[in-house]
Amino acid sequence: MPGTRGPSPAPFFAGKRRGARYDPPMTSVLFVCTANICRSPMAETVFRARVPGLAALASAGVRASSRPQAMDMRAKAALERRNYQPDTRWRSRRVEDGDFERFDLLLAMDERVLEELRRLSPAEHEPKIRLLLDGVPGFDGREVPDPYFGSPQGFENVLNLIEQAALAWPRQAVPQL
Repeated sequence: MPGTRGPSPAPFFAGKRRGARYDPPMTSVLFVCTANICRSPMAETVFRARVPGLAALASAGVRASSRPQAMDMRAKAALERRNYQPDTRWRSRRVEDGDFERFDLLLAMDERVLEELRRLSPAEHEPKIRLLLDGVPGFDGREVPDPYFGSPQGFENVLNLIEQAALAWPRQAVPQL
């Protein structure tokens, strides 16, 4: 719902300008969805392939099973159709208390995940929590829908949105001089 999240944050991709140089943008990112078997591992895979220079990338789920699971086969197939190479050793995991300290940015796929992350987060780390698409021009406030109970086309649509976020990252991270 528009207006329920408070004031719009500054673009999360931008570095800080100090004199004639720029501080590096955020370098460690945790992508978060519900179960950590489709949307967030897809984002991790796409950003790993398309956004060089990020020091750490990972994914987790706010309600992931306590038993690590492989990526959903439909998510894996959608990635492979576009020539991404998901890590075959990748397994799901839950968001952990230490993630709020460890990562510069925690990117939620939808409002429910965003609210759950805010509930779990220590107050000092809440500014690190955003929706994935909030940094993408024209997509602020939009969610990456959960494709799990839908058709294979839902996974393609999710991948389109994730690729938009990855494409926006470098443009937003390095301001034009």
